[in-house]
Amino acid sequence: MLDIGAGSTEIVRGQGAEVELVQSFGVGALRHGPAFFGAGISQAAFDAALASARSRYADCAQLPGMRGWECAYAASGTVRALAELAGEPLLDAARLRLLCRTPGGGGRAMAAGGEQALGAGQVAGGLALLLAMVEELGIEAVIPVRAGLRAGVIRELHARHEGAARQDAPYPECA
Repeated sequence: MLDIGAGSTEIVRGQGAEVELVQSFGVGALRHGPAFFGAGISQAAFDAALASARSRYADCAQLPGMRGWECAYAASGTVRALAELAGEPLLDAARLRLLCRTPGGGGRAMAAGGEQALGAGQVAGGLALLLAMVEELGIEAVIPVRAGLRAGVIRELHARHEGAARQDAPYPECA
């Protein structure tokens, strides 16, 4: 599971209901975008944003089990916005690279599914973060889902508080 938020990015590796590893990075689309695209979106700015994002994930790629994922579920509005821009239900490195070359692709402000509109710099920053993550970690496909990681965390905390047993039933937010 991955989540590119506004101010941070999280990567969670697990099996079933068991969380094996959580990595958090102090960069998100809202922080990354303005840092590189404040003066506008250009190829040079995107290349710099991508290089910066790659450096953030390079150490994570060295951890056991963090490379070569067949798929990752992405719980963020940023990734859902990129999937909508790409016109695809899932994203891979080739589709993300194509989106980089699409006129206005990474820079189009949009509102996906009634969500808060993402600004051009934020979308371009999110694209750089996701592409770097997919390439550095060798993720074959990214599948956007509606839920945020926070929904799963809140459910888990509530279940622990109530003493409820964990259930493997899918959450409606993840459909």
